[in-house]
Amino acid sequence: MNYQLVEKNSQTIIVVTSAEPPIATGKEANCFIEACMEHNALRLIVYAEALSEDFFNLRTGLAGEILQKFVNFSLRAAIVAVDGSLIQGRMKELLAESNRGNTFRVFASQAEAEIWLAGS
Repeated sequence: MNYQLVEKNSQTIIVVTSAEPPIATGKEANCFIEACMEHNALRLIVYAEALSEDFFNLRTGLAGEILQKFVNFSLRAAIVAVDGSLIQGRMKELLAESNRGNTFRVFASQAEAEIWLAGS
């Protein structure tokens, strides 16, 4: 997993730019939690490319499993999906609903995600 630290408004944000291979199981997603804990960060940005296609297919349950981990560890998380073609069907509905909340959202750019995460 490739990630960097971003400091914004006194908040440390972990930005996961890629994973090779892409994260495909809930167990593999523990690397997100580990990176956050290692750097005492409660904010996380994950680029869509770091996630397997199964994340975007609700039938697999992977999105729910990973999002629940974020909730369990009190992480505010954002996905940056520059290419919106991954987000279709029921996933689009789920993400539209989550974008109304304060725990997880999807953005088209890292800058937008940083503003939201550092704002509270």
